[in-house]
Amino acid sequence: MEENLDFYCNHQVAQNYLANALRNGRLALFLGNGVSMDLGFPRWDEFVNNCCQEKQVIIPENPNLTLLMEKVRDSCRDNDEYLDLIKDNLYPMNVQGQDNDFLMNKLLISIGALCVGNTRGHVQNIITLNIDDSLEYYFELYGLSFQSYTRFPELRSTVDISIFRPHGLIPNFSRLQNSDYIVLSEQEYQDIDDKPMSLYFQIKVIMMTHINLFIGLSGDDVLLRNVVSSCSKAATCQLMGFWMFRKDKDKYDRNYWKKRSIVRLDFDSYPDYPNFLLDICRTETTNP
Repeated sequence: MEENLDFYCNHQVAQNYLANALRNGRLALFLGNGVSMDLGFPRWDEFVNNCCQEKQVIIPENPNLTLLMEKVRDSCRDNDEYLDLIKDNLYPMNVQGQDNDFLMNKLLISIGALCVGNTRGHVQNIITLNIDDSLEYYFELYGLSFQSYTRFPELRSTVDISIFRPHGLIPNFSRLQNSDYIVLSEQEYQDIDDKPMSLYFQIKVIMMTHINLFIGLSGDDVLLRNVVSSCSKAATCQLMGFWMFRKDKDKYDRNYWKKRSIVRLDFDSYPDYPNFLLDICRTETTNP
């Protein structure tokens, strides 16, 4: 069965498949640090290193980044200082939040295009591992209705897009409030539960009932990999989704993802992502 997934590695074949899922309202997005980096936010390792330097935490060779963040948290007087430290290093001076930076960002435009649709289906569920609020701010600028979840269950509203945030949220641009937890450190990862009504259980439900497109994610997040593995074992369909990678990112090869019912799509660079996403929309509208 795994061998058949190679057929979907072709970009045109993948676009047709994803366009069909979009048309039927069955496409879900999983977003990572690569989406925020496109706006000038720091890489995950840069963010951790900056936090460590500020708190004078020694950075070893080949560090465990979540363990370093646990040391950073332990060095803070209280949770407020920890959150302030995160916010200061998450939103550096080069990320000013100018409206044009968001409105003209090609990757956000292409993600937004997938989320808009009246006569056709559209993306209704987004899971983001980022803790910044650039996505919500972009939707606010365009007048799209959304609801962000950092806990589940919550009272649900009638909105265009539901955004699930398993790592929490520290906003800077939008009207949202801090979540009551953040998941960055080793201990914070371990504290996440998997009870039936938890946020991660809801994410599993979405993953198992949609075709999932992973954008700007390295594959290093342990909890996400565990969710993917768990869902692939229980999924009734052979193909669970597509993971977009740069060709030079070889840590997890094609076979690794095939075993988990995921097709790896290779791209030369991040700037190729928006065109691919927009082509999904174009394919959907030209092939009713």
